[in-house]
Amino acid sequence: MNKKHLVSIIAIVALVAVLTAVLVGCNKFEWNSIGGGNPDATVESNGGYYVKQGEYVYFINGYDTNTTVDNTWGTPVKNAIVRAKLNADGTYSDAVVVVPKQVYNQNADGGFAIFGEWIYYATPNNDKDKSGVASTTHTDFMRTKIDGSVTQLIATINSRSSRYFFTPSRILYMASGATSVNYVDFSGMDTTKSSDNAKGVTGGVFLENVETVLWDYASEYIYYTETVTGDQSYEFCNTLNAVKYDGTDKKVLADKLTYLADSEKENYVDYFPTKVFSFNLIDMVVEDGGVTLYYNKANYINSQEEGRGLFVNKVAFGGDFDVTTEKHLSKSTALSTVYPLGYNAGALVSTSANKTYLVTTAEADTTENLVIGRAITIQYVLDGTVYYTDSTGGKLYAAKLDASANEKVVLEAGIVTNWLNVEFVDGTMFFFDSKNYNYLYAADLSDADEPTMLGFMNDADKAAKEEAEKAE
Repeated sequence: MNKKHLVSIIAIVALVAVLTAVLVGCNKFEWNSIGGGNPDATVESNGGYYVKQGEYVYFINGYDTNTTVDNTWGTPVKNAIVRAKLNADGTYSDAVVVVPKQVYNQNADGGFAIFGEWIYYATPNNDKDKSGVASTTHTDFMRTKIDGSVTQLIATINSRSSRYFFTPSRILYMASGATSVNYVDFSGMDTTKSSDNAKGVTGGVFLENVETVLWDYASEYIYYTETVTGDQSYEFCNTLNAVKYDGTDKKVLADKLTYLADSEKENYVDYFPTKVFSFNLIDMVVEDGGVTLYYNKANYINSQEEGRGLFVNKVAFGGDFDVTTEKHLSKSTALSTVYPLGYNAGALVSTSANKTYLVTTAEADTTENLVIGRAITIQYVLDGTVYYTDSTGGKLYAAKLDASANEKVVLEAGIVTNWLNVEFVDGTMFFFDSKNYNYLYAADLSDADEPTMLGFMNDADKAAKEEAEKAE
């Protein structure tokens, strides 16, 4: 599944402070406008490191985790966002930096997004305190117009690992271990000029008592589980909920009474071992005018939690939860990973024994549907084929979901898998290549022998490459 995300959070911090040393009228984010762009075109693949909008593509040029490098506006090249023209023959041209900042977050689901004429991204904040010590913990949320003409600092948070989600008017974010989702609303900002003062930005707590959260760039709705509080806080159950990212249309989809007949609801406590559940959201797929939710359920038996396994159900946007459409995919409570395939197709699940199975019904023996019998990381599933990497690195493998063909190597390259997921857009794979200084490359899955570099190297890596070639 592409870009559907579970999150956890920190308390909201102060938004951005005005830099008092900057002269009035000075543009801290001055950059040459590159013109062009298709702000009204459909956007594909928001939330990763490659985003397509009309005839242009935008991508993080390279991968560098060193956040102590000079991140002054206008300096970074490697982790900068580059724009290129996507030609009719599939080639790229006219590559140019549009966001000269280090676009990076420690969270494996970070990335950037484009809405209309704006690119939204996260970048390490290296501002110095009164003692002259640069921050090593803060992140700036920023946006830049797709032609580079205007850049604005939206907010700063005290974390470099929080999960975050961009929307056309808000940024939602969480930190590991917290129970609240916070928001930054930038709908009141002046869109005509660059700024670093966050004027017009507001923020606060979006959701409280949160246990698990899912969001997706193809959905206006956020799905989450919430701890029961108040007089019922002692009960073993929670609620499954939905809300639009602007805070409207909030509703409870499932609670302690959802699976009970009317005659059973008065004495619902009697049904804790059988029909009153706690939900744990795992993943989601946007399809058919709604979402397919994957979740674990558990009951409370003899003062202990007892898991019931993996379930799936479909919910229309703005619609209700229907227990009659729920499917039980796996009785196992020891699944290490779940890769959703959609309501009808089921899921790929991996066990602690490092084996991956296709599950469509809990009534079937899981071992009857073995797909891959070793430790792997699933990168993508398309047309009945699963593409994956393993711990040895350097290779992309493919196998059929129905086990009708043996495993094969699709691509041999230095595929970086310890940050964002490998991207697949329109049959093309995009990846950072560790054999080529961690810059972004594209490979056609039908002819993946010759990957193509999309952007360009910075001076230091270019010199290193030249020296290495001389030494060969």
